Amino acid sequence: AHNDLEAFEVALKKTSATRNEESQIWVAVESLYSMDGDFAPLGELQNLALKYDAFLIVDEAHATGIFGPTGRGMSEHLSLQNGGVEIPHSAQNEQSTTSILCQPENVITLHTCGKAMGVSGGLVCASKAIIETMINTARPFIYSTAPPPLQALLVQKSLEILAEEPQRREQLLLLIEYSNTIFSVSKTESQIIPIILGDDAHAVEVATKLQNEGYDVRAIRPPTVPEGTARLRVSLSTYLGEKTLSDFAEFLTLCLEKKAA
Repeated sequence: AHNDLEAFEVALKKTSATRNEESQIWVAVESLYSMDGDFAPLGELQNLALKYDAFLIVDEAHATGIFGPTGRGMSEHLSLQNGGVEIPHSAQNEQSTTSILCQPENVITLHTCGKAMGVSGGLVCASKAIIETMINTARPFIYSTAPPPLQALLVQKSLEILAEEPQRREQLLLLIEYSNTIFSVSKTESQIIPIILGDDAHAVEVATKLQNEGYDVRAIRPPTVPEGTARLRVSLSTYLGEKTLSDFAEFLTLCLEKKAA
């Protein structure tokens, strides 16, 4: 069940009771859920993973570049609080000012280099043993064309910008706070604002009106989301100002009021 720690522990306990010596338990979650805009309780989940000798796999696609002390996602807190060590990158490369964060042994994180980082591709962060195993056994990696060196450089520079220019993330966090003062239909702690409308046709109708007004907002319907929870999915960025957001909220309210009438 979604973010239900008791349900997680029941599943872990049941699986542990029947596992053999060669099996491994994996707990896979998103740190920030793309459709509801809510967060997974990563600290508690990691504690459960440790208790039942499991690995925690965290998809940071929507949190990388926004959350965490230096924008490396929600799992960055796990690295700093649970034995992770920050090693200056300059120890390995004098031209770089970024740092390497050694995360807990039982945590694997996945980061997109698109979205907030503005490049492409992705990163897998894990212990040396896991990374070596993936390099030598992961078919999608072995049989894919290697990314060009330029892409690696762009990702490195993006990470440096995240660390050196926190005002970018702070600006977005302020916009998130502002959105909660103007959206009466939805509150959020992240840049993802789900506006639940329920009916599929209604969601499409409202989205079309918004698009005709110049707002790039899409209707999300089943099976992407559960039946009866069709929605508009608004995603904030630093390119938006408070005026644009307030105008959007005003027009959205007008659309919804017309439907209700």
